[in-house]
Amino acid sequence: MSARRKKPRRSRDDSSSDKTASGKPETTVAGQDRPKRRASRLVLLALLAGIACVLWIWSLSGKWVDDGEAAIRLHRFGDARQAFRRASHVPLRGGVAWMGMARAAWMSGDLTMAEESLVAARSKGATEDQITRERQLIQIRQGAAVELRPELPEMLRRTTNEEGPVILEAFVAGFLNRGQTDGAAEILAAWKDAAPDDPRLYFWRGVVMQSEGRNHDAIESQRKALSLAPRMTVARLAIAEPYRQSEYYREAIPIYRTVLADQPNNAIARLGLAICQLHGEDQAEGTRQLEGYLEDYPDDNEARLALAAHYQDTRQSEKVIATLAPITATGEQQASSDYMNAVAHHRLGRADQSDQAFGRFQQFNRSSSQIQLWTRSYDLNPTGETARSIAMAMTQVDRSLAGQWILKALTHTPDDTDLNRMMADWLRELGREDAAKLYDQRAAARPTEN
Repeated sequence: MSARRKKPRRSRDDSSSDKTASGKPETTVAGQDRPKRRASRLVLLALLAGIACVLWIWSLSGKWVDDGEAAIRLHRFGDARQAFRRASHVPLRGGVAWMGMARAAWMSGDLTMAEESLVAARSKGATEDQITRERQLIQIRQGAAVELRPELPEMLRRTTNEEGPVILEAFVAGFLNRGQTDGAAEILAAWKDAAPDDPRLYFWRGVVMQSEGRNHDAIESQRKALSLAPRMTVARLAIAEPYRQSEYYREAIPIYRTVLADQPNNAIARLGLAICQLHGEDQAEGTRQLEGYLEDYPDDNEARLALAAHYQDTRQSEKVIATLAPITATGEQQASSDYMNAVAHHRLGRADQSDQAFGRFQQFNRSSSQIQLWTRSYDLNPTGETARSIAMAMTQVDRSLAGQWILKALTHTPDDTDLNRMMADWLRELGREDAAKLYDQRAAARPTEN
């Protein structure tokens, strides 16, 4: 048998070194400090991680603000609002972000959202000077450009290079809103001297040319804008829309598709493409797209009339009447709507309904003839009194056209209290309360001279 290997014995001195008198293991000073050091390191790491996270969010929010400002320069106002909305949730960015949302709103025509955003900006730290300047730009765009034109050089002198084009845009749009293309062209000429490579310059030049009926020149100007800023969707649409309205559908279709590839929910491109398809070889797809568009935008009468015309051409009379029903229900006079209703009811053997619709159509035509005579009289005698008389009469004949004649009269007599009140009332009918208040203020501040 082999001898057993004995374990070495620990001496009494060895065992006593690990235990205290009570028999428990002895804890050293180093052992007591180890958990504290570990906790301190964890706290420090957490603090550093928090600081890094704050710096990252701050940097990211700065990028959102920059993205929003870049989107405004390209007139991509939906993208701008989305970027500013993200930044608005970050502390200390709220004032800048809400000011950006206000600008995106009023530049796209939403004055109610602009005012709400300015109120929010004030609560988040925007200064009264910033808010006052922004409200002044809104007034200029709404039509005060004519009165404030002498102040433009000083406004540009006191602003930054980035803000200068925004001021110029407001003045150009303001002159156009007052029907004064010459004033807008004057601003654009000065703009070209100062910044010949600004795509916004060529976009607005195209708009002015389009309003003057210079379609070819307008398209070339928009192409110049696109060459400088390929993502400027409004310039692309400003090329497609004249093509569509001139019935060059094949030229317009690829442009609309390019826009929709970038912005799938762009309402103008959706409607334009659908109408072009209705007049092309893909009528079934155009019909489907237009029906879907009307589900999203049921108040768009242009889309409704286009779809009804297609049903009329394909002799679907019941669908014509159903499509036009919302327009008929409002009692609004529209020559094309009344005529299509008259034909559709006639095809269905409904003589009474057809006669009523045709009667409304004839009444509208008589009004149209009167409007043509008034327009001719102004062309022969373009005075403030002529424009004022036509504006007064137009409010009784066709209120949809009254606004442009009131504005035309105001270009001759901007201090006319009655005209300013009429303009305020007309704007309120369109739901444009903020713009109406501007004319209320003018009516209250200035006496009638006529």
